[in-house]
Amino acid sequence: MYKEMSHATHALSHEENRLKICLLCYKKGSSMQRIGNASLKRIQAHFLPNYNANDEQLPAALCARCNKLLADVDKGIKAPNVLPNSSEVVKVSPTKITRQSSSCACKICETARFNPIGKGLGKWKPEPHSLGRPACSDPDHGLPPAQPVVICQRCHSMVGRGLPHYCTQTQRRENLFSKLSLDRRGAEIHASDVIKAKAASTGSNSRFQLATRGRDLTVCVGQRAGSSTSMRGGCAVPAEEFSRFQQTLCLSGRQTKLAAQFFRAWKGRKSIEPNLRSKLSAIDSALDDLFELTNLEMDCAKGKREMRSIVFCTDPLALIDRVMARRQVSADDGALIKVGIDSGGGFLKFCVSIVSAQGLKDQPTGSRSTYAEGACRFHFEDGGVRKLLLLAIAESVSESYDNLQQILNLLNLQGFSFCAAVDMKISNAILGLQCCSSTHPCPWCETARIDFSNPDRTNVLRSIGGIRLQAFEYQRTVEEKAPRNVSAAAFKNCVRPPLLEVPDSTMVLQAIPPMGLHLLLGVTNRLFEELETQLRGLEDCQISTDDWLQQLGLRRPLQNGGNFAGNACECLLNGVDILIAMLAQHNVFSAMPVAHALRCFRDVKASCFGMSVCGDFENRVRAFEQAYIDLGIRVTPKVHAVIDHVVQFLNMSNLAGEPKKGLGFWSEQVVETAHHDFSSMWQDFRIDFHHPSYPDRLRKCVVAYCSRHA
Repeated sequence: MYKEMSHATHALSHEENRLKICLLCYKKGSSMQRIGNASLKRIQAHFLPNYNANDEQLPAALCARCNKLLADVDKGIKAPNVLPNSSEVVKVSPTKITRQSSSCACKICETARFNPIGKGLGKWKPEPHSLGRPACSDPDHGLPPAQPVVICQRCHSMVGRGLPHYCTQTQRRENLFSKLSLDRRGAEIHASDVIKAKAASTGSNSRFQLATRGRDLTVCVGQRAGSSTSMRGGCAVPAEEFSRFQQTLCLSGRQTKLAAQFFRAWKGRKSIEPNLRSKLSAIDSALDDLFELTNLEMDCAKGKREMRSIVFCTDPLALIDRVMARRQVSADDGALIKVGIDSGGGFLKFCVSIVSAQGLKDQPTGSRSTYAEGACRFHFEDGGVRKLLLLAIAESVSESYDNLQQILNLLNLQGFSFCAAVDMKISNAILGLQCCSSTHPCPWCETARIDFSNPDRTNVLRSIGGIRLQAFEYQRTVEEKAPRNVSAAAFKNCVRPPLLEVPDSTMVLQAIPPMGLHLLLGVTNRLFEELETQLRGLEDCQISTDDWLQQLGLRRPLQNGGNFAGNACECLLNGVDILIAMLAQHNVFSAMPVAHALRCFRDVKASCFGMSVCGDFENRVRAFEQAYIDLGIRVTPKVHAVIDHVVQFLNMSNLAGEPKKGLGFWSEQVVETAHHDFSSMWQDFRIDFHHPSYPDRLRKCVVAYCSRHA
């Protein structure tokens, strides 16, 4: 009976030990895994083909490392040579149980019962350190032995027989330095005390100077490398600066959140002002109280009248006052308020821009800015698109007189003086004139189109009161002679009263400056069209305008009827010398007058189309006039404006004793740029036009746009 129980206990003990040893590495472990069907197939395929899990001569478990190795080899991730050699697997024979040996002494059981603790083979835990600071190998820290000496109280030099004594300020410092050099830690503590005292006297997180034996050393406290305050100035990026970052890159709310996460991961949680999302939301709603929403029936495409949602400013004067106070700009400083009206990007926009007279300098080409001036400083100038505000906006409406009248009635632009920054089509509409193809198309004078090239022409300037009177006579005549048609040419094409609420004595040239951008586009494209016509009309001509465009790196535009935009027009004017060289090389001298006219217009643009006037712009305008008239082609209204009204306006607007401003000061270019700028932001709010939430989304977008630009 005892023998049967011993054999049973032995078999049970051996089976348990088989589950403690790994088959592959033959090591003992506490987290062994029993060999299942999946592991068995891998072992037979890659390690031991004849392995049987029921064979008591071999272990019946795998460690986690070997199990993963088998899985990687089976998947082809690793080569089979990473596995141990199967020939090293030890086959054992269980020991017979006798009265003297009651336990199995095979290799499996011996390895499973092995315990290194207490046998001098190792320790599971290191001995704990004694409390307190670790003992120093040099308890005196390199200091000299203690002995009494006589020291001078002034220079701290040792006094004794045969010792030199130079009692000076320099010697005193040298003696103190030599003493501190014996105690490096004490020297560092003393240096930190000096820096702390210096920082406290000059202000924390600031730069200050420390004296050296030569040039002073600049020290900055509070900007540790890799710390959470290692941003500029040692402080967090404000929410307003992050809002400017969002505007410059046209980021949506989600993209801005992701950007903030990256910055905080790079520079620490405190690198950006806390509660950024809520503060950006507060910035976007700063002007919420000044905008309302209404629905009006307006002229749309193809002469249809439909209901449209209009977002408008309820008090433009309060908006301008609030923005000027925020920017610290005063009307007494010569600031100009421009109200722009234009249609683009699917919206009819009424905008306001505040231009400071102090920013008359043209933006230098290729100029470099310093970090002290801020990033992208030219993007946030007062007269730029990043500072433009919307007064009213409506989607998919035309630039008709009735639409302009309805929106202007909502805005009620009274109580402050402004100039209109509009193109020629809008200017004729708000003045109540017929379109630019009429007999008297010029908004500034009553000269007929056929007299634009007449050297004896007399340019009678229009006034607001004169247009209102002629429009009244025209409407009265139409009522008397109805239903017969009445020609508006006899009334200088004045058909409706002007929409500008200014005194009748105001000259149109004072209320609506010449639009520099559209004059540049119109004249340049007209001359390019004439050049192309002349080159195509020549037989055996070896060059074309496409060759010139290729030299300039330009392509003929596919939009806007093939007309070039502003940057392309400027590139064409700057490349006139290349055109002249090409024409001379191929003996195409018949097109030289057109190239000469382009060069003269380039001189006009350089002299008076910028923010300031430079050179003798009047003579340059006269030279361009003569060059254009010599071409013998039709004088367009825009060419007429350059020839007759640019000089008049600049002489009328620039006061004596003040810097002379160019057309760029009154330019409508910022209104044209606003189309793309607003469209970029509208993408984050866009919703179907007929959706019930569309009006609220449009209002929210306009409020956020203006609040960021304030």
